[in-house]
Amino acid sequence: VAVHMRVTISHDIGQAEAIRRVNEGAEKLFQSAGSSGVEIRNLERSWDANTLTFSFTGKMGPFTAPIRGTVLVAETALTIDVDLGIVAKFMPEDKIRRDIEAGARKMLEGGEIRK
Repeated sequence: VAVHMRVTISHDIGQAEAIRRVNEGAEKLFQSAGSSGVEIRNLERSWDANTLTFSFTGKMGPFTAPIRGTVLVAETALTIDVDLGIVAKFMPEDKIRRDIEAGARKMLEGGEIRK
């Protein structure tokens, strides 16, 4: 059973700058997932206008799960939709949501992403 999560983060940097920061920050964001115990494999990313589509296999201990989603970059907000798959069974949903929100804010700030 896929668990779908939507997280919306508002910003005031404009769409073009937000796209630039998301594009640069996405790599760091996926790399930082490793510090939360999730190994990222087979990462794919592509842009279609203002929407970043991503997919990867998340490995936690002996379990692997496909994770996919999108980041819609609008003029004043990011809307992140993600299908978590089996990962949601092993991590509390509120922790996943907090991690996604924190990572998105760091991307928008253009700062370093740390756990």
